[in-house]
Amino acid sequence: MALQQVAGGCDDVQTCPGVFVEGDDVVVQGYEIGGDTRAQLTLAADETAVRLPRQLILDAARRLTEGV
Repeated sequence: MALQQVAGGCDDVQTCPGVFVEGDDVVVQGYEIGGDTRAQLTLAADETAVRLPRQLILDAARRLTEGV
């Protein structure tokens, strides 16, 4: 199933944060977090964390609740 973008963080959607829908899942693309931030998280071996602009999350949440 193809990703559908619901929110993007800049004009070049290939290289900036974005929020996508794939079926019933939400996929995020963001900036890699630094070691100090990562050390504060408990991540499983197959997990990662990314940094997203706050407004991107708000825009995505609005669009997701609108049924995009």
